[in-house]
Amino acid sequence: MATTDVASPPAARRRGEEPEAFVWLTVALALLLGWLVQGSVVNRTKTAEVGQSAVTYPASWSPVDEKDATFAAADLFGGGGYGARVSLYQVPRTTLLPGQQQGGQQQGGLVEAATQWSIQRGRDVSGYRVLGIRPVRLKGREAVNIDVAYVANPPQGAAPNAMPGLMHAVHTLVPAGDQFYVLAFATESHEFARRTALHEKLLDSWRLP
Repeated sequence: MATTDVASPPAARRRGEEPEAFVWLTVALALLLGWLVQGSVVNRTKTAEVGQSAVTYPASWSPVDEKDATFAAADLFGGGGYGARVSLYQVPRTTLLPGQQQGGQQQGGLVEAATQWSIQRGRDVSGYRVLGIRPVRLKGREAVNIDVAYVANPPQGAAPNAMPGLMHAVHTLVPAGDQFYVLAFATESHEFARRTALHEKLLDSWRLP
């Protein structure tokens, strides 16, 4: 017995195509909305003021506890426990340069203070290693950059088999009156080069006495 293929009526085909087109339109709108929201969050900032010092950082970052820091924030949403982070410190001059009087600060004194700062920071940090100490100028002021690497332990609540993170940080030390002010920027070692622009923005926003 012969069989005859019966084509679907045009109206039926249209009804089958409409839901598929609607799905693709919904997906496109969701992606567009997500992109707009992400762009809005990325471009927003917050400013943390601590005494006479302040720093402006991405609004998506979260304040975190950092030993001895007057303020610290990290990109926990985008980078997890090893996300990029910024920390501010304030240290009396005599803590890093015991025996020296207040007043004019020579470059050698700054390097000496940076060395002492590195020794103190390395006491409580696993795998702490100084990669270099170099004099710089920040907004026309004498300063010192201290490049360091260290091992960060897995954050609280991480899986039992979570691996530690290898971090790369730069501590920028600036004298002001009888105090030293430090801005520390850190991220995972393999991310550091990609985050140079972010580091520069944080330094540009850093307000000092």
